[in-house]
Amino acid sequence: MSIPQNKYIHHPIPIMQQQSMSLPSFLPFLENIESDVCIIGAGFTGINTAINLAKKGFDVVVIESAKVGWGASGRNGVN
Repeated sequence: MSIPQNKYIHHPIPIMQQQSMSLPSFLPFLENIESDVCIIGAGFTGINTAINLAKKGFDVVVIESAKVGWGASGRNGVN
């Protein structure tokens, strides 16, 4: 099976990678941070949880090792 290619592009960039190029990068922590809640992972669930807790008045910190929304949250898991 062959995937159609654009004749002007030898190695097309997948759409998810194109979209992630515009996501901001963040610097590592340089100081101690205190909060009510620390969420590990800035995928769909982590960000959604952080937003809802912040709306309820919690001081929230989200820690992500890669780009926000880039991991499994940024892809369809169906094979």
